Amino acid sequence: MPWFKKKTRRKDHGLPDLPLPPLAHWTRFLDLPRHQQVTVELAGRPFRVADPLSFYWSYKEIVEDRIYDFPTPTPLPRIMDLGANCGLSALFFLLRYPEAHLTCVEADPSLFAILQENVGAFATRHSVNFFHAAISPSAGQVDFHATGADSGRLLPHATLPSKIHRIPAVTLDSLVNDPIDFLKMDIEGAETDVLLSFNRLDRLARIFVEYHSFLRQTQRLDELLARLRGAGFRTLIQTQYCPALPFHAQHPQADMDLQLNIFAERKT
Repeated sequence: MPWFKKKTRRKDHGLPDLPLPPLAHWTRFLDLPRHQQVTVELAGRPFRVADPLSFYWSYKEIVEDRIYDFPTPTPLPRIMDLGANCGLSALFFLLRYPEAHLTCVEADPSLFAILQENVGAFATRHSVNFFHAAISPSAGQVDFHATGADSGRLLPHATLPSKIHRIPAVTLDSLVNDPIDFLKMDIEGAETDVLLSFNRLDRLARIFVEYHSFLRQTQRLDELLARLRGAGFRTLIQTQYCPALPFHAQHPQADMDLQLNIFAERKT
């Protein structure tokens, strides 16, 4: 018998099913052209997709693997979705936690419009706030490099075509006033700077951070983990991307040589 155990399935945890199709339903999206908008039906309502390939892999993580699922003792959890994209994660939160208070922040202007359209249909029955802004260590105006998919960011792209938009920037401190049950942060490389400058970590119970390591940029994973540890969080890490043979020829994805999913929970 191997020393490792078979990966636990989500159904082994007794998680409730959601009114969403299985991942296999979207396999055809792998063959569609990039950045071609498609409208599908999710939970009985139209849902606009900006990029089929990004949608497929996001659906795998969010709906199939349930990486954002968390137990909550209250029927009214407060959830903050930073980097809400087209709203798939927001839809998951609203279906999984129907009485949640949800805040969605998205920097890409075109994706923000789609986000409002997709989630707005559900927002009439839920407490949802939308913010079109970039999350940054300081407030003001910033240049955002949009790609029309899930890879838009503040850092200029070295390998992908992008369009620059001048947009508002807000600090995380300005958004977090009440205790937050779950903070999801996927802001394409700005996560470490934002969390290191954030002064209200004590108000967060759980955090998901997508960590990005860019070529020719100093790696700061140690700083991020130290900040979370110092604030009383215990972390678990999943690898989202790493070269198969790290000491041989590397094949970066969107000029990143490492991408991790970091889950942090306060145990006190």
